[in-house]
Amino acid sequence: MICQSCSKRPASVKVGGRVLCTICAREEVLSRFKSILYRSKVLGWRKSLIVVVPEEWFPLKDVVLTLTKKSCLSCELSVSLELLNLRDLNEIIEKIILLASRRSVPVITPFTAEFFAAYLLYSLAKGMKDHLPIVPPVSEFSSSKVISPLSTTTLAELEAFGKFELRFEDQLFDEVFQWARAYFRDSPEQARAYWKSFSLFKSARCEDC
Repeated sequence: MICQSCSKRPASVKVGGRVLCTICAREEVLSRFKSILYRSKVLGWRKSLIVVVPEEWFPLKDVVLTLTKKSCLSCELSVSLELLNLRDLNEIIEKIILLASRRSVPVITPFTAEFFAAYLLYSLAKGMKDHLPIVPPVSEFSSSKVISPLSTTTLAELEAFGKFELRFEDQLFDEVFQWARAYFRDSPEQARAYWKSFSLFKSARCEDC
């Protein structure tokens, strides 16, 4: 099959419902990544950004760093990497918010669409709706922001950069995550439907609803 974008190279990766070659797939992912960063208004001349990668997401750190730097080649961005040796999901979320708030520097996460879909279901199962503070793609805390530019992208779509096997020590979350990964693999466009579900937690509905 030929790439449905360039119509030149063999297609190998499905991105947004189209089967693309590796080069076009990478460009599409970068375009989404840049779009979220531009909308968040954190890009600019010599601006500072922190890429925060929790331990179980280490396989994605180089991809996130590369995409962040490519999002504005003329900006001469100062991009630092913060590795978190934490495995508890709530501790990770709290640490990310704390970093953004204390340093007053925008924080970039590696979280993909599957993470947010899985984390929403996981939180509901645990009865922890108060632990859903990072609503993608951009959340504001104090004088800074937490941005998840990969929240519109699945791991299957990232296969243009390599195949990433992510496993989590929390058995319940891992099961939900692996389910979400399998479910969205062939229909990545559906992975973004969870955003409407997140909006329910921002409404004035009663707690039982």
